[in-house]
Amino acid sequence: MPFSQMVRCGVLLSGFTIGISNVLRMMSIEKYLAAIHLKIITESHWHLSPIAIDPAFQGQGIGSSLMKPMFEKFDNEKKSCFLETQTPENVEIYEHLGFKKVGTGIIPKTDIPNWSMLREPCK
Repeated sequence: MPFSQMVRCGVLLSGFTIGISNVLRMMSIEKYLAAIHLKIITESHWHLSPIAIDPAFQGQGIGSSLMKPMFEKFDNEKKSCFLETQTPENVEIYEHLGFKKVGTGIIPKTDIPNWSMLREPCK
């Protein structure tokens, strides 16, 4: 994330709340994820940002319902969709939605696993 965007999003102010060391750790993780992203896919594509469903409503198809119209758009544009997840349970969910694992690893200086996943456009 560029510095100007961090200022607009309040990342710098979060240093007062969560501590500078945690902000630096988050920036290091983001840098690692960005490098993996660029290594895996270079052509024009969509990058799916994190989404969350309240645990009380999980397993009811709400996440799929939110994503399917986006996938139709991506398919019409003939563009892939890339995402990262650090939750093993999410890997299965994303595979159900047509994503394939294209990279796995542990984020450096952490014990956090990472799965990079790609959904190719349906023809």
